[in-house]
Amino acid sequence: MHPAAIEAPDLFARHRTLLERAVAATESREHWTPYPESPGKSVYGEDAAHLGEAAFREQIGRPFDLPGHPADGRVAPEEHSPYGFPLGVSYPRLSPAAAVAAAKDAAAAWRKAGPDTRAGVAAEILARLNAASWFLLVVWS
Repeated sequence: MHPAAIEAPDLFARHRTLLERAVAATESREHWTPYPESPGKSVYGEDAAHLGEAAFREQIGRPFDLPGHPADGRVAPEEHSPYGFPLGVSYPRLSPAAAVAAAKDAAAAWRKAGPDTRAGVAAEILARLNAASWFLLVVWS
C-alpha cells in the first residue's frame, strides 16, 4: 500500500492547543515552552530515568529498523559508544542521492498536505521527542 493511501490521524487537531499557544507566545514575544527544558523527576516521574536507560539498553545489539524508510543497505553494527562499549546496532544506510530523490518524490504530497497538516506533523515530532527525553538523555550522555 502506498504511504499516502494510509488513513492518517489528524495531528493538527491533536496538537491544536499547543499550536495555538505557540502562536500566542510568538505574538506576545513572551517566553513559553510546552516541554520542560530540564528532564527532572518532578516533571517526568520517579521512574523516567530508569525507564530511559532500560529502553537504551534494550536497543544494544539489535537492528534499528525504520519501516518505510528508503535505504541502500545497512550500516554494519560496528559502532562503539563514546564510553568504550560496542553498541552492536545496525541501521538503514541511505546515500545522499537516494535521500534527495526520496525528498523530491515526497515534495508534491507534502505540499498538497497543507500548512495545518505540516504544523501537526511538526508538533507530533516534538511530542514524540519529548516523550523520549530520558532515552535520548541516556543515548547522548
